[in-house]
Amino acid sequence: MKTFDDRSGKAKASEGHKEYGNPEDELMPCSECHGSAPRKVLVMFGSLCSGCYERYRNRSTDVGVFTHQEKRAIVEKIAGIGRSDSKAWAHILKAREKAGDRLSSLQRRMWREALREQ
Repeated sequence: MKTFDDRSGKAKASEGHKEYGNPEDELMPCSECHGSAPRKVLVMFGSLCSGCYERYRNRSTDVGVFTHQEKRAIVEKIAGIGRSDSKAWAHILKAREKAGDRLSSLQRRMWREALREQ
């Protein structure tokens, strides 16, 4: 990039941001500890200073080890999730009608269509 030299009136090659300093060396706040760190460090470590980045890398990732029986118990506990009767609402409306509750014509029609009953 070329800049204009005021004294000679000629264009000269720019030497970066000499008068303002190198933008990579500009100090900016760390997103974790809010301490100052050079921009190039923050860019390299995902907005963390080198100290916070080291703490992040050395954090404990041990989530615990489960025994075979504990794993089986967890699987059995969550196995039924999402397998409930998708037409439970229709069965509830049918039971309400059978018990004598007044249902709207739309409610009666919908539970009968869902359960394929006339």
